[in-house]
Amino acid sequence: MKKRLIQFLNHLGIGQDKFAKSVGLSRGYVNNIKDNMTLRSVNKIVQVYPELNENWLLTGEGKMLKENNISYPKLGPNKTDNPNQVLPEQLEHHISEMIAIGKANVEINKMNAESFGKVADSHVTLTNSHDKLIDLFKECLSEKKR
Repeated sequence: MKKRLIQFLNHLGIGQDKFAKSVGLSRGYVNNIKDNMTLRSVNKIVQVYPELNENWLLTGEGKMLKENNISYPKLGPNKTDNPNQVLPEQLEHHISEMIAIGKANVEINKMNAESFGKVADSHVTLTNSHDKLIDLFKECLSEKKR
């Protein structure tokens, strides 16, 4: 993902500092991007750079830039263009974007689940330690009374 982001920055002709400031991310965050990025960060980037294809950024699939110049085909003789008609290519593009976002959400959920599991394990360990400490304290009190 970092290579694709750098490719996009080269396309824009800007450096990481300017990019980080423009989207509201820290330079350190941009420097440390590897193969994962939060959906929130991707959304920040796309809000500032709407021409960037987020599916390409997340997965490497498709083109780096969104195609904004969509031409609608004639529907037959005596028919006019229908700008409200969704073409199969557009639909496929939107579905691909939704799949990429879904994949990113799955990864974020996995990371959250792992973190939650670690917190839960720490809580169990802390509770067990607390119980042992109380038992030791009780033992000390009973020996002191003797």
